[in-house]
Amino acid sequence: LDKEQTVTSLVQHVKRAQPTVSLQLKVLELNGIVASRKEGKFVFYSIKHQQIRKIIEMGGRYGR
Repeated sequence: LDKEQTVTSLVQHVKRAQPTVSLQLKVLELNGIVASRKEGKFVFYSIKHQQIRKIIEMGGRYGR
């Protein structure tokens, strides 16, 4: 969560299908939660706000 990620790396991490992850990232981007940048054929995503990163980290600790 502390660096940019490609869809491919996120798919491996969350163990979901690529189209599902891409769609969710688009929704998150449209709602201002993640930012994206394109480099060649790859799109890199990152969390826009530190507060959101903290919420995700908390959910990871308590959601397992």
